[in-house]
Amino acid sequence: MKIHHYAILLFIAAIAVLFYLSQKGILPDNPLAVSKLPKKRPKGMVIEMGNGGGMLPISKGVYISEDSCYQRNWAYRVENKTYFKLSNQELDQLYQTFVDNKFDRIRTLHSQTHDRGGTSVYLRINRKTYQVHNAGSTYIRKGSQSNFGEVVSNIKKIVAAKISPLLQDFSIQLNQEVIDLSLSGHISSPTANISKGFKQGDNIPNNITLKFLPGKHHLRISFTTKDTLTNGKKYLGGAFELNINPSTKGIRVLRDSSSVLKFEYFQ
Repeated sequence: MKIHHYAILLFIAAIAVLFYLSQKGILPDNPLAVSKLPKKRPKGMVIEMGNGGGMLPISKGVYISEDSCYQRNWAYRVENKTYFKLSNQELDQLYQTFVDNKFDRIRTLHSQTHDRGGTSVYLRINRKTYQVHNAGSTYIRKGSQSNFGEVVSNIKKIVAAKISPLLQDFSIQLNQEVIDLSLSGHISSPTANISKGFKQGDNIPNNITLKFLPGKHHLRISFTTKDTLTNGKKYLGGAFELNINPSTKGIRVLRDSSSVLKFEYFQ
């Protein structure tokens, strides 16, 4: 009877451990799990991927279908939207990534988290939506992370291949007064995926060439200053809304008031 009693206790303990590991996402997913996704791409397929910035007013998204494809970057009420086209073969290859990685079998877990952004992917086929979130309080289980990563990576690769040829050189020319006053600085544009910093001791150039897509962009430029300005502050900064077209060569950045920067276009 004692052996039987111990066996029951061990069985209960094993179940408890397995449940705990499952809740933590440590157990591997079942490699024999069968995906219910059709082997061939259904007509009317739609793929969407979104990236949120948590508490920041920033989001990035991709929409892909037979009829329309675009990338949408949004930041601080400024939207940059770029359209592109995928062939039937490219759509087939992208859909195959979802099938190969058993997208409908990817598992998630919940862990209370605050102010976390992340990535969400949607696959809409045959009037049904498959969705996986790796954002907020939802996390991908360890056994599904490589599958989810493959899907996200392939979407990014195929979009980048279409978007990259549309990028154009855009020059940011800093006024000499701004350079003379500045100790370190940072230039960023969430809508153009740009972030460039200058540390103390770096040589801040007069001309900085970056890559932008045509359209509207949010641009932020900030510098810490060597000395306190007349208004008692030790920084220069400006947040700009740009409208870039193929003929736009760049902008000149200069001091507007004691700590505010302004810009003007040049062709």
